[in-house]
Amino acid sequence: MDSLLIEQVLLNLLENAVFHAKGMTELMLSVSLVGDKAVFEVADNGCGIPEDALQKIFSGSYEKSAAPVDGTRSNMGIGLSVCVAIVKAHGSDITAENRKGGGAVFRLRWKEGVRTMGNNKYKILIVEDEANIRSFIKANLETSDYQVLCAETCALGMMMYASHHPDLIILDLGLPDRDGMSLIQEVRKTDTVPIIVLSARSSERDKVEALDLGANDYITKPFGTEELLARIRAVLRSHRYSEENESTPGGKFRFQDLLIDYDTRRVFVGKEEIDLTQTEYNIMAFLSIHAGKVLTYTAIIHTVWGYSDYGSVKKLQVNMKNIRKKMGVTPGEKRYIINELGVGYRMLAEDEIAADSFL
Repeated sequence: MDSLLIEQVLLNLLENAVFHAKGMTELMLSVSLVGDKAVFEVADNGCGIPEDALQKIFSGSYEKSAAPVDGTRSNMGIGLSVCVAIVKAHGSDITAENRKGGGAVFRLRWKEGVRTMGNNKYKILIVEDEANIRSFIKANLETSDYQVLCAETCALGMMMYASHHPDLIILDLGLPDRDGMSLIQEVRKTDTVPIIVLSARSSERDKVEALDLGANDYITKPFGTEELLARIRAVLRSHRYSEENESTPGGKFRFQDLLIDYDTRRVFVGKEEIDLTQTEYNIMAFLSIHAGKVLTYTAIIHTVWGYSDYGSVKKLQVNMKNIRKKMGVTPGEKRYIINELGVGYRMLAEDEIAADSFL
């Protein structure tokens, strides 16, 4: 069992204590080496565990018990049964007991050597409560040589984000503890890490809200594996380019036969220079700097014109129509720029699949 799985089990135990150890004022994590085993302890000074529950809290059945009248823990089995399944599958063991001074301690005895994750891969955090979807995405990402972290709640997702600093977050919105929109808000207070929303919510309102809060892309379920992987590549590439562009203004953007020269403010399709107005060029430059990311009408309008009103969307659409015509793009053709209907526009990035709009 590698370090990633160990950390997931420990985070699950810590989250369990935070939510269920009533009256807790102290939470401790320690590790020691006993023979050939690494022993991890998660201890708290909270309400403790009822004696009749100690033998069954890892089975998942304890979660259905009624809330006790003495203030002791209840509804703990949701994550603990997952922990014990992971631990036993790797020849290790996990136990729980009450502390003499009050509270409880969970003890994880690790039998195998711990392998650390390499640093040569992109690290992706999946925040998804449906186990089958989470496992499906994880398997496909690992096959594509990504490092993968998983969380099934918003709270655990924030903990994993804070401790691992992933390169990208794949986020479901319908999480059991909090709406996924709150995670976007929290992350965007301090970080620009790319976020791809993967949700069954298909309304235009939800998509616009998530993108305006700071999500980089929005994919509705059900989804295609190849499209998801293409969106991931595009968003990672866009984020990397944006970071480089912030410190090194200028340079060039290339996609297929499209070339945008930021230094000279010139645009080419093949060998032909496209005669764009200043406004049209500003739109193209903004979209290309964030290639692979859906930019809402509001974001584009604020950047290009500095204000937003009802008529501005129509003005933007007219400019986009002129840009497409000058570039030789026929109506309905998904080349260079995709119109995410009712939401905004997305510049395609290298190797991205120009799939049908997800809106």
